[in-house]
Amino acid sequence: MNRFRLHSITVFCFLLLFLQTASALGAAKEFPVPDWLKPSSVAREMIINGIPSSVLEFQSYRKMEDLLDFYRHKWNDTTPKKPGYRESIIPPWHIIARLDHQYLYTVQVQEGDDLQITGYLALADLKQIKDQKRHRAETVPQMSPSQIVNDVTSNDSGISGRTLLLANSYSLSSNISYYRNYYEDHGWGMLMDRGEKGGQVLAYRKGGREAHLVLSRSGDSTAIVMNIISRN
Repeated sequence: MNRFRLHSITVFCFLLLFLQTASALGAAKEFPVPDWLKPSSVAREMIINGIPSSVLEFQSYRKMEDLLDFYRHKWNDTTPKKPGYRESIIPPWHIIARLDHQYLYTVQVQEGDDLQITGYLALADLKQIKDQKRHRAETVPQMSPSQIVNDVTSNDSGISGRTLLLANSYSLSSNISYYRNYYEDHGWGMLMDRGEKGGQVLAYRKGGREAHLVLSRSGDSTAIVMNIISRN
């Protein structure tokens, strides 16, 4: 689960770019997969930047071009006004996506070790987009102003999770102090407070909830990856 959430930052930032340039095509269908690909579910329910989505992960010993060619052929109904699909390379990922009526289909694949390919299939229902401002701001501790770059929530087998990527211009030390004070003042017990090269790892627990944070500094910006887990 956590591995997907970090990788999803790449995929769904690209989705926003795709949405700005693609045109709707027709009725939505089940996510097509080649016979040799056996994807598995990442989460039963996932909200990514306010968009209800279902996500599958996969790995295979086939070549990456085999998978890409499958979707190029499957979605090859391109016209000048309505492209059948879009492709983009964001190393190490190759992304191919299609907007079909209200549904956005996205394939994200990379070459792995031992001649494997790994990746994700995401199907987003754009008609059910939620209030992103409310969704993003609700219950998120942050120094003001901070930008929420990515926000993913999921529910699976009695465990709900939310992973966020935030950024602001405050110093690393100011952010560390803020989050230490915030969680201590709100009655969370500390699980970890460890310095890493160029950053800090914090973890807290309160009842059935845990908050894990990784803070790092790059240039003039501090990034905070926040993973909040609740056990129902």
